[in-house]
Amino acid sequence: MRKRFEKTSECPTNESLLAYQQGDQQGQQAIATHISNCEFCALLLELLKAHPATYPQTSIPPPMPEKLRPVLLKQFRNLNRFQ
Repeated sequence: MRKRFEKTSECPTNESLLAYQQGDQQGQQAIATHISNCEFCALLLELLKAHPATYPQTSIPPPMPEKLRPVLLKQFRNLNRFQ
């Protein structure tokens, strides 16, 4: 019977694979061993290498202060008048 091509409960998380791809030393040997036996994770790692993130996943900008929004909207409207 052919093994299914999918992530299993034994596979490292996507975050762990990304950290491994970025050179994180934690769990590196275990992930390297897993990748040598798991075609799915090996190909996922190749995909991560081919398409590296251009920004940190956790870089969410803070919310805009409430008092700043009306000021910026007014400035934006003024800019549009001159174009």
